[in-house]
Amino acid sequence: MKNRKHGEGSVSFDNTRKKWQVAFYDIDGKRHYKRFDDEKIAREYLIEQVNEVNKGSFIAPSKLTVGEWSVEFLETYKRNSVKATTYAHYLDQARHLVV
Repeated sequence: MKNRKHGEGSVSFDNTRKKWQVAFYDIDGKRHYKRFDDEKIAREYLIEQVNEVNKGSFIAPSKLTVGEWSVEFLETYKRNSVKATTYAHYLDQARHLVV
């Protein structure tokens, strides 16, 4: 068995789910997991993610829903670029997505 260095992440087979599991840490020390059907794809994903973490360009997945993101997008980017009535209409429509 090969010993891994800190920060390399890991690829292992999950017998319960019959999938390959990738685990790695981000820059803040939070552990991230993802599962794959194919070991080769899992290893390629791990290499890509570890490189992103090392370069400082890794962005952790967000827990925002589409509805929440839509409202945030409108408030950030559209509030001052469209008429007030148009903005109000867009916001009203986006709020239907938020449950």
